[in-house]
Amino acid sequence: MQIESLGEIKNFILNHLCSTYKQEGDYYGWGISANQRLSPTNTCEALLAYEALDEINNNFLQQEKDKIRVFLHDSLTKCLPNEDVRIRDLAYSALALYLLGDDEQLADATSKLISISSKLGGWPGTSKEIDSHLVPTFIAMNTLLKLGKKIENKHCIWLNKLQRPSNMCVFHPDDLEPNAPASSLVLYLYANSAMKNTEPAKLLSRALIAELNKMFSLVSDINQLWEKYDNHSRFTIRGYGHAMLALVALEIDFMELNVHNFLKAYNSICEQKKENLNIPLILELVLALRALRLNFDPFKHFKLSKEQATQIVLSELSSDRALIEDEKKQLLKHHVLIDEWEKDLIRQRFEIPKQVVFLVTQTMKKGIRKLIFFSIYYFVLSVVLAAPICIIINKIISRSFSVENLLLLLISLAPVLIELFRWKKKSLKEISNQTPDINSK
Repeated sequence: MQIESLGEIKNFILNHLCSTYKQEGDYYGWGISANQRLSPTNTCEALLAYEALDEINNNFLQQEKDKIRVFLHDSLTKCLPNEDVRIRDLAYSALALYLLGDDEQLADATSKLISISSKLGGWPGTSKEIDSHLVPTFIAMNTLLKLGKKIENKHCIWLNKLQRPSNMCVFHPDDLEPNAPASSLVLYLYANSAMKNTEPAKLLSRALIAELNKMFSLVSDINQLWEKYDNHSRFTIRGYGHAMLALVALEIDFMELNVHNFLKAYNSICEQKKENLNIPLILELVLALRALRLNFDPFKHFKLSKEQATQIVLSELSSDRALIEDEKKQLLKHHVLIDEWEKDLIRQRFEIPKQVVFLVTQTMKKGIRKLIFFSIYYFVLSVVLAAPICIIINKIISRSFSVENLLLLLISLAPVLIELFRWKKKSLKEISNQTPDINSK
């Protein structure tokens, strides 16, 4: 069968799902293939395929969903009290019922599923096992994510233990050789959890793109070397569909993927005998188909561009608001500074008259003290001068003037002569200060 359009692929897969739908007694659903027993795991995978094709409300599925729910309810009812329950039976029975719009037992199933996880963050294959590995951990975390439950940080830390220096991942923490299928499942969990924008997710996505290109060139190989058998879960894992959806979630363009080889692989798979097209393989094909549609959907890119433009505008508005806030703070500082200046000026207006009065008062006090000092000084000086003069005059009048009286007169004139000398010196100093220096000009 030569596939020529995505519509043909979709119709081919829907027809194949209808043809592999089966009945076992009172139960209806899917096994891994048309010849295998019914399984809640494969039934959930088939429903996930319908969801990925946007056909969960498909007429065929709507007609059969009540019959399918009976099988899933019985499966989940057996799992809940079971002390040795398989993770995939518990998780995928609950998830399948959720996809069919039935949430009757979801709370109990979710609580039991979370309780089975190890302290380190992984999930074992069954509730009685201790050793955790990737496939049951992927099933449990994928179920919790689709049910809208928050993934604890310890689960993401456990996933980090699977990443090797090459940035690719392994199925078990003790494994040495990484591979693309295991890496695909880990990247899908990264892209749909809190790990989405972390460095491990970015490094893994870059490393996985090259491995996907190798895988696409091997899909049609008769030996199926591109698939990996997981010894721990005993599942054959492909993972490329989950990886492609993860790349879409991480907003990585498919231009780096060799889509031509992938479409050739699609034709190769669809040309195989129908019995070789098991449900897990169909699910990978459908997830890859959805990833292609989303990655090259112009409406999606238009929506993304609008969202990006909105984010840019919001970012610019936020930046403008920040600038306005800074300017407000600066203006507030200026207002505070101006207020302080105004207050200082007002204080100075009141302080200047006080200072003037203080200075005038101080000057007057100094002047009065000088006046009093000089008054007393000259009074004493005049007394000192007048007393000898009066004595000399009396001596002259009485004609009893002698040489001793002349010496007394000279002694009494000494303070007057000293004061005259000081006055003369002071006058000369003031004249010299007022006279401009000719040499300096």
